[in-house]
Formats: sequence, structure tokens, C-alpha cells
Amino acid sequence: MKYTLFKLTLYTLLLLLNLLLAHGVAEILLPDVYAHPTSKYLWQIMVYLLIFFYLRLFTRRMVTTSETWLIIKGSLIAVVISFALLSMLKQADQYSRLIILTFFALNLLLPVWVYYLKRRFLQYHRLRERVLLICDEEACADSGNWLSADNPFGFDVGQTINIHHHSPEGLLAAVASALEKEHFFATIIMLENTGMEHMFHLMDQIQHRVKRILLVPRMTSLPMFNAEVFNSINQKGLIFFVRNNLLSDSDRAFKHISDFVLALVLTITLAPFLFGLYVWVWWATDGKPIFKQERIGQDGSIFKIYKFRTMRVDADEELEKILASDPDAREEWERDRKLRNDPRITHIGSFLRRTSLDELPQLVNVLRGQMSLVGPRPIIKQEIADYGEYIDYYTQVRPGITGLWQVSGRNELSYAERVQLDVWYVRNWSVEVDLIILTKTIVAVLLRKGSY
Repeated sequence: MKYTLFKLTLYTLLLLLNLLLAHGVAEILLPDVYAHPTSKYLWQIMVYLLIFFYLRLFTRRMVTTSETWLIIKGSLIAVVISFALLSMLKQADQYSRLIILTFFALNLLLPVWVYYLKRRFLQYHRLRERVLLICDEEACADSGNWLSADNPFGFDVGQTINIHHHSPEGLLAAVASALEKEHFFATIIMLENTGMEHMFHLMDQIQHRVKRILLVPRMTSLPMFNAEVFNSINQKGLIFFVRNNLLSDSDRAFKHISDFVLALVLTITLAPFLFGLYVWVWWATDGKPIFKQERIGQDGSIFKIYKFRTMRVDADEELEKILASDPDAREEWERDRKLRNDPRITHIGSFLRRTSLDELPQLVNVLRGQMSLVGPRPIIKQEIADYGEYIDYYTQVRPGITGLWQVSGRNELSYAERVQLDVWYVRNWSVEVDLIILTKTIVAVLLRKGSY
């Protein structure tokens, strides 16, 4: 109940703030804004809250990705319902479309503020819950990925039971003993190298003792984001229905069209800023502000990528000298294809990289149909071998300005981890995934996470 009240209060205050901001925009653009007081639109907040409640945003503890998509989905439903209600009640001409649509647009940024505020408030003990963790050796070691101190669930591991340290009978006795000593909010079963049958058997043995069970199987090769689960009473089982959105002509067309439209809007909107950056980099690089390089695109095509120059003009020659004279640098380059303390980066280049502003000229590549706003990081020909058997996944889609790599740690990740992120993206691609990555990109850029 405490968590539900916290989430309800958080969303209510954020929605109220966004409504005030939307009205502030209207004060600038609407000549008759005084005919549209903020109080006239308070019912909008109730519509959003009811939709969010229906989607269980206030009651469920969930990962940021799921919460982000539900907020976006709920906001879309809420704005459609709002216009439908006004039309049915014949009140559409009494309300400002500008205020309603600005309110909706601001609410699409709710995931950013919810992420920040929830992360801060979940540090307080009153909002956290203790859980019992049952895991195998590998899952116990990796449990921090899900259950770190700042995990989005607000869980604290009260006790850990390693199944490899007990016989089958001893395991059940250990679980029973733990549950008798403490009332846990939930029991988490996390197994990586133990069969699914064993996981289900364990759940069957303890389900009558616990209120909630969270199963965390290792299923990274299965495109779960595009999967639906159906229950069968007659068959007493589950059916996984998995879609391959990359084979949907309508989904691919939507992605391509939305990429072009958004890139065009961003290019026009940011034109003065882009021109200012161009002049600044031109001055700092002796008249060579744009870096061009051949990259591998969709279906193995080759195109020239555009970026603001962040390195000295003779960067390639200097790299050869560095790798020839510094074994540690060579090892780092072969592992990550990057150098953490790269001496070739200019002073302005360091700033551009930290803020990701060097990527903005790639909007031209998107407008040309060579890249997407979201996709795998574009690679050079020499990196094809590093992808190995997974290169076919990379070439199925257009490379992107941003992607999972950029919002999952960037340069803090190894090259092998980057490849696996690209593979996961292609397997699980959907419009929802792209929207979530774009939202998380804003957070990553603001925090400058993993950039150097």
C-alpha cells in the first residue's frame, strides 16, 4: 500500500506540473488563453490517472523498460479518449487542442522523471521490500544485474539459498526454514544453468508457502519482447507466440517513414544550433569539421557516415604508431575497438563525445535512408570478423544513431557485449523497443553515462 500511494502521488504531481507547463506554452502562443484556465483541464489528469491505474502502473514493481512502454501506451490511450469524450459531449470547440496536445507531448517524457525520482525515493527503507532469493551458482553470481542496491523494484535480498549447496530434500527444508523465520514480500527463483523443468518443480514445491514468486530464467536467445503467453486450462500448459517484426512490411515501412519524419523535424529545428557547432568545429579543426568514413549498412551495403570531427586529421596514422609502441593500448584496442585515454581526441572533440553532439550530422544519413534513429552501432569493414556468426543479424536492419549499446553502458561494455546487445535488438525489434531506447537515450546523454 505504501508503494502504491507513493506511485499515485508521484504521477499526480508530475501530471499537474506538465499541465501547468502546457498552459505556460499556451500563454505564449494563444491570444485567448484567459478563456482556458488551468482548472478547466484538471479532468485531463484524472483521465491519465485512470488509464495508468488500469495498466497497473501504481501497483506493480517493474523494470524501467516495461514502465516506460506502459507510460507511453497509457498516454496515447488517454489523449485519444480525451478527444473522443470532447467530441461525444460536443465540447471540442470549448477546449484548446494546443493545451491538450502539449500536455500529451510532455507526458511522453514522464519516464525520464519517474526514473530519476523513483530511483531516489526507493532508497528509503519504508518503500523497500525484502525478498528471498533461490538461485544456482551462476545466477547467484549474476544476481546483482537484477537486484543491485538501486534496482528498479526496490527489493533487498534478505536471504540467499544456493540450490547447489543442498540436496533436493535439504533445499526444501532450507526454504521452509527461511519462510518461517521471516515474512518475505516475494520469493525469487533465478536459475541460469539449471533446466526449466527443475525451476518449475521447485516452484510447485514452494508455491503454497509464499504469496508471490518471481521466475527469472535465462532465455536471452528467445525474443521475449515480441512474445505473448497464452494459458491453456485444457492442456494445463503455456503457449509462447513469438513474432518476427522484421518480416512485417507494415512495421518496417512505419519505422522507415517515422525515421525520415523525425530526422527531418530534428534537422529543421536544430538547424541554427547545428550551424553554430559546424562553425565552432571548423574553426578548431582548421577547416575540416566533418569526419567521413565508410561503414557497413543494411544488407551489407557500404555508405559514408557523417560525424563532427573529434580527432586530429592524421588520427589513423597516429593510431598505428600508438598500437605499435604500446602493447597495453593494442590489447585494449583489439578487445574494445576503442582507447579510454585516446591521445588523438581534440579538446573540443572530448566535449562533443561526452555530450554525444558529434553524432548529430548522422541525421543526414537517416534522411538518405542509410541509417535509422535507432539500431546497431554502425561498424567498419574490419569489424565484420568480430561479429562472427552474428553478422547476419547486424545486416538485417539499418544501423542507428542510438541503440542498446548507447543506453546500456556504452564504452564501459566490452565489444563482445556490444555484439550481444545488437543481436538482442534485432531479435526483439519493435516500435515499442525503439521508443524506449529513444527515451533512455535522453537519460544516458543527460547523465553522460559511459561516454569518453
